[in-house]
Amino acid sequence: MAGRLLGGLGIRYVITVERLAPAPFSAVEDAKPIPGALIETLDTQLDLRRLSGVNSALRVYENTEWVSVRAAAADGFDAGRDDLFDLQVSPLAGTIGVLVGTADEVVGRIPDSTEVFVAQTPDVGWRLEVDGDRTTQRRSLGWATAYVPSQGGEATLRFETPRWRQLIVLIQLLAIAAAAGLQLRRVTGSRP
Repeated sequence: MAGRLLGGLGIRYVITVERLAPAPFSAVEDAKPIPGALIETLDTQLDLRRLSGVNSALRVYENTEWVSVRAAAADGFDAGRDDLFDLQVSPLAGTIGVLVGTADEVVGRIPDSTEVFVAQTPDVGWRLEVDGDRTTQRRSLGWATAYVPSQGGEATLRFETPRWRQLIVLIQLLAIAAAAGLQLRRVTGSRP
């Protein structure tokens, strides 16, 4: 059940740290034991699979209910799920990861008759365009974002900083420059 909940947040792995470094770089005596109740809870989750042989200082669990942070899903994929906790009863299914890239722009191909689930809070600065057409944005699961394109095609999700934010940064830079200029004038004006 924990995997379903974490999967909706885009969390693919759960890692617990037993030592600061693997042997021989860390002594077993220096280990900070993980509480037994936590280990038992993680080990008994049906949707978390423990990966062995990864690192002797870590316990790594793969989430089998993981949903990509940018996934294409069938229209109405989140119907009846108003809250993140609804995923414990009715997990998201049938999603495929789409849109790859870094920072403020990701691209990819969106299939027809799908919505795009993005596991991040809504922000009007993010815009999804499919074949040059801007798509509508809505809230999903009470906290995430879903985009509803009219058709599939080549898609670009990018963040465009609003002009008012750029203006505020410019004003701050001018204020810093003015304060530095005044300070310089005081220092150079006081010398004989």
